[in-house]
Amino acid sequence: AQDGDIITLSPGIFNGVEIRKPLTIRGAGMMTDTAAGTLRTTIIGTKKIHNPDTALPMIFEGLYFEGGAYMDNIWNVTFSKCYINSFGAPFYGGSGIHNGNFVHCIIPSIRAGWLSNCHFYNSVVAEGEANANWFQNSDGSTILYNCIIQLQSISSIDNFHSYNSIL
Repeated sequence: AQDGDIITLSPGIFNGVEIRKPLTIRGAGMMTDTAAGTLRTTIIGTKKIHNPDTALPMIFEGLYFEGGAYMDNIWNVTFSKCYINSFGAPFYGGSGIHNGNFVHCIIPSIRAGWLSNCHFYNSVVAEGEANANWFQNSDGSTILYNCIIQLQSISSIDNFHSYNSIL
């Protein structure tokens, strides 16, 4: 794939790969809906997502990350309608996420230090480890709109804002 390409995945199970360039990856959905007869697009295996390109966006839509997703040094990333089983940023001491958007996502275990100008909309976000102080940022702000938020500790939250959310 070239920078800026769109990859569309059918319902089914796919092995995770390391992604190191700005791409759009679209799946059939994050949940199986038996009434509608639709299956989810599942990415198995935890892999690193890395995008140092500050100009081109990286977009993930309609995906179920079974093994999780680990990110570092990502600029302009959007997750839309994704279930991320385990979310980690930064990965191995990287620089985290800059200008990230999470729209209609479910993240039951977030370990994210160094979020910079990240926004969560209509999402469920839970910190997986007690007293881990893993939901914080260093620059800019982290804003959650209309979200359900479950944090184990709030001692390291800086520049954190929540509007119309359940904490």
